[in-house]
This record gives sequence, structure tokens and C-alpha cells, in this order.
Amino acid sequence: MKKIGSLFFYFSFVIGNHVWIARRSMILKGVTIPDNSIISSYTLVNKRFVEQNTIIAGIPAKVVKRQINWDFCSSETYGEYFTK
Repeated sequence: MKKIGSLFFYFSFVIGNHVWIARRSMILKGVTIPDNSIISSYTLVNKRFVEQNTIIAGIPAKVVKRQINWDFCSSETYGEYFTK
């Protein structure tokens, strides 16, 4: 619990490492998002997920794809793929 002014804020969710959360997603309390996951836009995450390397989407959220592998890099890294 963290106090800011006269308000108390409860941080009761866990977001793993290397997680991408798209805009307009809503994450409710008590949620766990595992490592290397993607939360698509307009997703309502309302439960705990334990499986890593997944794409999570929908209202309510569910796993729509498993065993993904993604990374964040510049276009120079993959320049040869973008010019074909």
C-alpha cells in the first residue's frame, strides 16, 4: 500500500518481465501477467495467467496464441527483411 496525500493506493497486480501491454487495455486487481507475454488492445484482464510466451486478448481475457517469441529492436537490426 502506498499513500499519496490523503489517498491510499493498492498495487495488487503482478506484471512479468518483457511484457507488452497495448493501449486501452484494462488490468484489474489480483491479476498476474507472466513473462514474455503480449496483451492486445481493448483487453480486460481479470484473472491470473501463468503460462509464459502467450498472446492474451478479449473481454474477458483469454490466451489466443501460445509459444510466441518476440523482441523489441530497431529496423536496422532486421533491415534486410523490411526491404524485400
